Amino acid sequence: MTAPGPLASSSVPPPGSTVVASDGTVVGRVASVDTQFIDTSSWVAVTLAESGLAVLAPLSGARRTSTGIAVAVEASIVRGAPPVTDPETATAGARNYYRRHAGADQRAASSGVPDADVADRDREPGDGTAFTSDATTTRSREDLVVGTEWVPYRRMRLRKRVVTEERTVTVTVRREELVVEVSDITAEDPVSGARLPRSRSDEARPRHDDVIEMTLHAEEPVVGIEVVAAERVRARVIVVDGRPVAVTDTVRREEIDIERQ
Repeated sequence: MTAPGPLASSSVPPPGSTVVASDGTVVGRVASVDTQFIDTSSWVAVTLAESGLAVLAPLSGARRTSTGIAVAVEASIVRGAPPVTDPETATAGARNYYRRHAGADQRAASSGVPDADVADRDREPGDGTAFTSDATTTRSREDLVVGTEWVPYRRMRLRKRVVTEERTVTVTVRREELVVEVSDITAEDPVSGARLPRSRSDEARPRHDDVIEMTLHAEEPVVGIEVVAAERVRARVIVVDGRPVAVTDTVRREEIDIERQ
């Protein structure tokens, strides 16, 4: 463990180390940054404990502690620093921010700008001295980014059940009927037209008690039930256009204030 003391540029604590403000408040932890655009010998990236945003804090006047680093800036100033959204402009935005929240000597030390340039920037128009430098800053804001994800919302189950109903079917039935055909018998009838002898004429006389019985048949409906395939059912899932859903959240933006000292 590195002993507490002045901070050297080669002994910046690793990411995850504790960052303490000048008033003794723990503001967050050291974060990883893109060293291509941010000079880690002049700035330390801090992940704020309250908001989770990454900001820059100056290393000027910082010292090493047993658990990390202590910067020479108050906690409220570190927490109000602009978030690091674009590494290319983060240093310029942080430099201008800390200039507005520190004295002329501290601004020159933390930003690397000579005292003369700071003084020139602070001169009012009309005091006989022209401005020799322009101050620029980057104003950032939070955008509300909304996406969608698939989540289960309803469970469906496909099952069959038997439904009883009455059904009427018309069927045609047939029956037998007796048809009596009567025809005269003549003497020329080849089958029975021969004249009977007189001796047998009495036998040929009709008798009133001759009865011929016949059984007639009729069709009756016969009811039977059998299971047959009626239709094929297939269930599948499709994606349909849903209803618009309004999402509301709170976002923050930076405002630029000019303070005269």
